Amino acid sequence: MTNIFKNSLIQADLMSSRVLAHGIRAIFPVGFDSVINVIKDYDPASNIYFTVLSTSPPRVTVAFGQKLFFRIGHYLACMTLVIERGSETEVRIIAHSGLQFSAFSDYGASADYA
Repeated sequence: MTNIFKNSLIQADLMSSRVLAHGIRAIFPVGFDSVINVIKDYDPASNIYFTVLSTSPPRVTVAFGQKLFFRIGHYLACMTLVIERGSETEVRIIAHSGLQFSAFSDYGASADYA
């Protein structure tokens, strides 16, 4: 990966009351195209779906990916939104295991994936 994550602002980490999920919001001090190229090239972030929506401005990208986590014996999915904010780029990621909250824990897998 590239150095676009340097000097970024990471803001949130949350858990849904129905499924184990984690989300983060980050603002990167780089252009939109640099960020979407990293996400497109990182298979677990975009191996299911990737598109740049035909909006102007701001440009928006939606990506879906999944990855197998052996520690829980289950695939986790993530959704990534990338929003152009002038000279900065906002990235929102939600990762979830799909396990019911009654499973109590996914051993941190959804947080690691996000």
